[in-house]
Amino acid sequence: MNSITKKQKKLLSTISNYRSKYGKPPTLREMAKDARISDIKSVHRMIKALVLKGYLYHDRMKSRGVLLTDFGINELESSMLTNLRQSSHSSLDNHKKQSELAGELSRSDVTVSLPTSNSIIYGNKNIKANGTNISTDLQNIVETVVNIVIDKFANGSAFNNQQEKHELASNITNFIAKTAAQDFILQNLGWLAILIIGFFAYTRIIDDNMRAFLYASFSVFIVNLLIKKGNL
Repeated sequence: MNSITKKQKKLLSTISNYRSKYGKPPTLREMAKDARISDIKSVHRMIKALVLKGYLYHDRMKSRGVLLTDFGINELESSMLTNLRQSSHSSLDNHKKQSELAGELSRSDVTVSLPTSNSIIYGNKNIKANGTNISTDLQNIVETVVNIVIDKFANGSAFNNQQEKHELASNITNFIAKTAAQDFILQNLGWLAILIIGFFAYTRIIDDNMRAFLYASFSVFIVNLLIKKGNL
């Protein structure tokens, strides 16, 4: 499969998130607005290129006729995993720190000290407790992950309608935002409790408990990573 540009990946993510949120694909004008593309002609060119590469299907007879193919969904998934891998590598200064970290993680008698709200809520870059004002990057990442999980493993069968699917995706996203913002949750329950509750949330989408646990861990890892990088 041919490689795609950063702007094309952004368009794929925009289409996926819009469809999950509203239950229908976006129009070309909505794509241009949400993906911050300068004009409709540019959107046309990008869609044409992505169709030729196999990432999109375009029904020209419909105003909302642009859908992600299986290749498009897989591209979003692999792209996010690659970005997380790169971010994880850059957060370690050298091989010595990697070895020390591996050694600590292998021990069963270690109590992990996790960040409190002092390091989570900083300046204007904070997550408010109502879960509605979160980092744009965090929201895009988590919503995309949730959408991929739902589309790839549930195929809509776990939901009576599109609104129910969107509500679940929003609830998981807002759950991560709220729990990361509330000091008493981190101090009294900790990240382990967040992980466990997240696991049960994902079991509504995925029948495979191991996959549910992995995606819950994945979501918590994203929040923790952005906190350490100072993006929250």
